[in-house]
Amino acid sequence: NGLKGEIHGIGLMSMRIRSENGRNIIVPYSKLDRQPIEFDDHQKGQSTVKFIIEIDPVATDINTTEKLTEIIMNSAWCSHKHKAVVQLLGQHDGKNQYEITCLPNGKDGGENIKTMLRQLYKN
Repeated sequence: NGLKGEIHGIGLMSMRIRSENGRNIIVPYSKLDRQPIEFDDHQKGQSTVKFIIEIDPVATDINTTEKLTEIIMNSAWCSHKHKAVVQLLGQHDGKNQYEITCLPNGKDGGENIKTMLRQLYKN
């Protein structure tokens, strides 16, 4: 609804935003469902990050690749200029391995995406 500000915290159920006028606002992810998030992309010379995440097969299903892509693309740390690529590589030590390739926002964007996914999937 036209909210502008900086993201100051990401949780499992919501994010904290500091608005332009200094107000702290908690936004539940349920309110962001299918709503685009616009942001200023000031980073020049960005490069993609690639990493592997292992997920217990019990926590996955046939749509896991699509779910991971949606989670990444809806995160504040992923550039929406390039779609994230998620590929199931196979199994290793009883866990499904997914290769994630994306263009992060900011210098810590890739690490933030990895941390978010590992928290979501208890990895």
